[in-house]
Amino acid sequence: MLGEIEQCKKDFGLRYFQLVDDVFLMNKQHAYDVVEAFRKADVSWGFQTRVGLIHMLGEEIIARCAEAGAKEISVGVEAADEQLRFLNGKGFTDQQLKEVVEWCRGHRIEVNFFLIAGLIGETEETLEKLQEFSTHVVEPSYIQVNLAVPFPGTELFDLAVKQRVVTSDVWDRWIRGEIGEEPRYIPLGLTKQQMQEAQRQAYKRFYFRLSYVARRLRRDLADWRALARDCQIASTLFDEFVWADHLGLRGSQQPRTEETSS
Repeated sequence: MLGEIEQCKKDFGLRYFQLVDDVFLMNKQHAYDVVEAFRKADVSWGFQTRVGLIHMLGEEIIARCAEAGAKEISVGVEAADEQLRFLNGKGFTDQQLKEVVEWCRGHRIEVNFFLIAGLIGETEETLEKLQEFSTHVVEPSYIQVNLAVPFPGTELFDLAVKQRVVTSDVWDRWIRGEIGEEPRYIPLGLTKQQMQEAQRQAYKRFYFRLSYVARRLRRDLADWRALARDCQIASTLFDEFVWADHLGLRGSQQPRTEETSS
């Protein structure tokens, strides 16, 4: 792995890497070996992982990652409601998530949350929690909120077919262009409009806070890479919320929180 990183540095001038393997922490020794490779390569990097794996290895793994140049960690929180999270196979508590975020913050690593609207068991009450979660329960550096997609072979897809939310051939029809939008799961008792509005409100309540903007500006003044990324996110948010609200439009863009290799 070290050789591949060095080759990318030499041939393409890359200094930032994203590790796309959310279970590389599954094996402790393997995780340490990967982190050591990044340390020897002297580059900045980020990765996606699972909250439970970080919590299992403890703060030590966060400290090692920070020493090896890690700048950000993205985690799939999915549900804002703790019980809904367990129902959908995400077996970690709010307290465990808080501890992971505190460890990362203590070692100057940013934490990004991936959240989903429209999971199994979603209700109006849990959608409201989704809108408030990232400011009232655990505050990350960035959030990305998506609408649930029922991929074939998943429990969500089987349930969606059973509830007649989608047909069993929906993906074939989408690929053929017979359906304009990617299939989504709409929980019984909710509408797509409700989920989209929860998505919008989650973004607005998180990103449009003076305290958040001020904190990001202080950080960005010392890091041109963070400044460039935040400018990109700000542009997307401005188009999505300011112009869309002014013109009476509703878009579906997602603020980009993943930094590209450069």
